[in-house]
Amino acid sequence: MSNKKNIIILFILILTLPLSAQFVSTGKLTEYPKFESKYVSPRDVCVWVPDGYSSKNRYDVIYMHDGQMLFDANITWNKQEWKVDEVAGSLIAEGKIRDCIVVAVSNIPETRYGDFLPQKTLEYLPEGTDIPKEVKYNADNYLRFLVEEVKPFVDKNYSTNKSKDHTFVIGSSMGGLISLYALCEYPDVFGGAGCLSTHVPMVLSQTLPNPQADVFSEAFRKYLTEKLPKANSRKIYMDRGDKTLDSFYPKYQDALDSLMKNEGWNTTAWISKVFPGAAHTETDWAMRLKYPLQFLLGDERKESISRIDPLFWWTGMKNPELQLMVSGYNIADYSLSINYPGVKIKSVHPMESPNYMVVYLDVKDAKPGKFTLNFSKGRKKLKYDYELKARVGAPEDRVGFGSEDVVYLLMPDRFANGDEANDHLKMKYPYITDRNNRGARHGGDIAGIIDNLPYLDDLGITAIWTTPVLENDMGEMSYHGYAATDYYRIDPRLGSNEDYVRLASEMHKRGMKLIMDMVFNHCGSRHPWVIDPPMKDWFNNYDRKVYTNHNKGAYYDPYVADIEKYEMTDGWFVDSMADMNQRNDFLADYLIQNSIWWIEYAQLDGIRQDTYPYPDVDMMKRWCDAVMTEYPNMNIVGEILITNPIGTAFWQRGSKLNPVDTGLKSVMDFHLQSIATKAFNEETSWNTGLQTIFEHFSLDFCYPDIYNVMRLYENHDVDRFLHTDPENLGAYMQAVTVLLTVPGIPQLFYGQEILSSGTTIKHGYEGIRPDMPGGWKGDKINVFKGEGLTDMQKEAHQFMKTILQWRKGNEVISKGTMKHFMPRNGVYVYERRCGDKSAVVILNGISKDNELSLEHYKEILGDKRSGRDVITGRKVNLDNTLKLSPKEVLILEL
Repeated sequence: MSNKKNIIILFILILTLPLSAQFVSTGKLTEYPKFESKYVSPRDVCVWVPDGYSSKNRYDVIYMHDGQMLFDANITWNKQEWKVDEVAGSLIAEGKIRDCIVVAVSNIPETRYGDFLPQKTLEYLPEGTDIPKEVKYNADNYLRFLVEEVKPFVDKNYSTNKSKDHTFVIGSSMGGLISLYALCEYPDVFGGAGCLSTHVPMVLSQTLPNPQADVFSEAFRKYLTEKLPKANSRKIYMDRGDKTLDSFYPKYQDALDSLMKNEGWNTTAWISKVFPGAAHTETDWAMRLKYPLQFLLGDERKESISRIDPLFWWTGMKNPELQLMVSGYNIADYSLSINYPGVKIKSVHPMESPNYMVVYLDVKDAKPGKFTLNFSKGRKKLKYDYELKARVGAPEDRVGFGSEDVVYLLMPDRFANGDEANDHLKMKYPYITDRNNRGARHGGDIAGIIDNLPYLDDLGITAIWTTPVLENDMGEMSYHGYAATDYYRIDPRLGSNEDYVRLASEMHKRGMKLIMDMVFNHCGSRHPWVIDPPMKDWFNNYDRKVYTNHNKGAYYDPYVADIEKYEMTDGWFVDSMADMNQRNDFLADYLIQNSIWWIEYAQLDGIRQDTYPYPDVDMMKRWCDAVMTEYPNMNIVGEILITNPIGTAFWQRGSKLNPVDTGLKSVMDFHLQSIATKAFNEETSWNTGLQTIFEHFSLDFCYPDIYNVMRLYENHDVDRFLHTDPENLGAYMQAVTVLLTVPGIPQLFYGQEILSSGTTIKHGYEGIRPDMPGGWKGDKINVFKGEGLTDMQKEAHQFMKTILQWRKGNEVISKGTMKHFMPRNGVYVYERRCGDKSAVVILNGISKDNELSLEHYKEILGDKRSGRDVITGRKVNLDNTLKLSPKEVLILEL
């Protein structure tokens, strides 16, 4: 059976089950089985009242279709529910909607389609249209049942506000259609309609879109053109997802949205939302039920400010302008006043969504302290306290990571679990913490990193880059951190904002540096912005997604097609990562300011910017300039995942290859990563092995600043250097030696020191991101204590540690020049020199004993007759010939 056929069957298969076992978490549910009617077949009706219901008060009423699916998943056919009692009860308790009751009207599966299809649509069909004869179209009678029988019963037996302004109708799929139809047919009864995942194609078919759906949906639009209430006289909420059946809706919903706009409806009375990643299920409708409820029943008396970003700011910043993004409920049209010395309001910008406002302040002359933001609209007043803090230290003293450092990349969730109390915290969206599930969260956290700083310090690591630590409340598969849902909050499953600051502080005590991974290209699809965009152009291709082609060469390709450059920059990675439009100045300012906030707040030592070529290039240059102006000695490395050096060098600041100076200080050498495994594992010849490494470094000329090129063999997105467990350490030791001794900033990936292996094709991304052994209680192998490791792992660990500790503070490596020689007889030789100090690296690129004539290397050896091998400490004679064992490595201090 095809997937599309499955979708249609699930669409029509809504079973009627007994009401006797229904359970609600809040409020009270009263059941009226087999409610009699002269218009439709008897059906079950339930009435839910909130906690504290009293006949002394008057309640708004919501009529909802498919009533058997609303309250209790235990009695539904698919074990899903709308969670109406939980969502409505919570919103009432929080004062976000008016007090209301919900009337749940069950459907009859056999007649549901005919009961819900807007009946008068048939009158607008072209002559000769094939109308299914087996369907009894009975929507007009269904509405009479609601209006003439159910509503009078409810109004008589419950304390209701009977007027249209307090009576609403909500449904999903076909229920969305009948809700909109009800508003048109009975505009004096219903004051608003909520239409979720509305089945705007109208027909049931295994293939959508199709010609029949086009005809029916067009006929419905003709009906609406004549029958919709006067523009903005009622409230209409519409939405859709983009998965399962909802994936067929964009064409039809877009046409309906265009009609609404043409009829004069605006966002004060009509809204149409898109929820990326949402499917045609009760679970998804439950997750977003609060939006139609707030839109239809939002209590203006409860207008409020929920938060302001940034959380606070500092005086004495070089840029005196401060952007405040104000979020809340229906606050966009408030005015603002501030009475605090030195703080001036430059401009106030209501966003297109009524729930956001952007304010720009001038704080050049302000002193540290707290003050109140006073919002007003007529007689309504809102207040919000804000703080300007004093800066700590001089920004010029903040020296970022550089070629003197070795950067250790780790994934917090996979590194070590230092606080088991945060493993199962309740989040908005359900998730699993289970180490046996490779795609689930595993419980690693910031506390685990702090606990193991002594291990990393002893290893010789001087800087740590963690994958993103901001809140990723995305449900499953978000342990990696690249789908942020809050830019000012550390994910509580990793720790708190204060824990992150403590991590930086503990690292600084050890002379170590902290690099934060930031993502400007996209946010998580469950970020509040995606659900309620501040402006229509906040995201690229929001209503009809375009996916990126990943053609990063589009920027310098002289023959690039316009469409391919557009797809590259404005396309989405995946449905769960909404592509942000940095050309929107308000969004650009927000992101720029957010990065500076984290630098100042956590005293960061650098930034790694994810997917650097994907966001708007002009905005990214502006961001680099803003950060470097505020912190002139900071470092930013951009992820330029391009496997050719010229394309990578194009992005580094000062590049003569790029007509625009990007301002980006550091880039990543993914070409080295792409060739390393093969090069170090094969035998060296005129065009293989170390010859390819030599040729790679010969292209370093294209970089304007080679010392700010991050060298790597592996990270969280690419294969491990070791594809399988090694038989010996020859290739590994040579690779580690090169990585740690050539010009640039070496980057290691956690576990690399103990021979972690794997490929994305064979093992998946989770396979190259294993838990660090010893990071969890009960682990039989403990890297941090050196317990349970194989002899080969111990040898590899000690080898890397020896070079790392020797490298610390060694200006020959961090600042020195490099001179190398084309491999001769399979041996690659290069020198690093700073002043009168030098080190010579010698690599035997073949798997057999070898002899190297030293006459060819006089220009770097001079009259030196011996050198000390850094790795073994032994004295190495440098007479006429040097004997080398298979794949031998020497690092000689002369």
